[in-house]
Amino acid sequence: MNSVSTNYRELAASEVAQVDAECANAWMDPDIPQRQYDLVVAHELERWLSGERIAPFDALMRCMERLPFLTVPSLLDVGASSGYYREVLSIADYNVDYTGLDFSPAFQQLAQRLYPDMVFKVGDARALPFSDDLFEIILHSAVLMHCAEYKIAISEAARVASQYVIFHRTPIVLFHSPTKYWLKQAYDVPCIEIWFNEAELFALFAANNLKLTHKEDIFISAADGYGHRSYLLQKT
Repeated sequence: MNSVSTNYRELAASEVAQVDAECANAWMDPDIPQRQYDLVVAHELERWLSGERIAPFDALMRCMERLPFLTVPSLLDVGASSGYYREVLSIADYNVDYTGLDFSPAFQQLAQRLYPDMVFKVGDARALPFSDDLFEIILHSAVLMHCAEYKIAISEAARVASQYVIFHRTPIVLFHSPTKYWLKQAYDVPCIEIWFNEAELFALFAANNLKLTHKEDIFISAADGYGHRSYLLQKT
């Protein structure tokens, strides 16, 4: 397999609910965690540790730089996969009280093998198993794109955050087109992917009392009207 995402087919509005139901447990596939780690994560971490620039990691660091914390903030990583963002933050000398959470028990198992001391929970981004305002920072990395009920996921992130939410590595953001839905293969498993109209995202952020304070480009194609972005939001 040459790419982690292949065989895209755009979905008609009438297809979305059925395809989402059929793919509801796609990320529970027990083979995805190790595939993802071997194909993507291990290489990016090795390059990051050697001092190479990794665009998504750089984008997150530039968001973190804008946080005014002087002490160790609590951070919940929603959709944490193998928990590797704790290592990314540590390499960059950001000391956070890290908790990882993912939908898949297989990701939890991999995280516990890689980082035995890590706090890592299994849970759903649409119903976070935490009380209101529990974490100073909520990190959402490439989660919304696989969640047809993304409006609920945004609301849950806002509920559990006490100060900031970072919607990180949000592909693909459309600047002029309406939100689109796709069926694709991710690590050889069929799943849904959403490309978001940015104005819709901004309206959802505002409706959940999240004020946009910074957006960081990972990749932008102005001519084609899309890009990958990270958004730093402050809870109001």
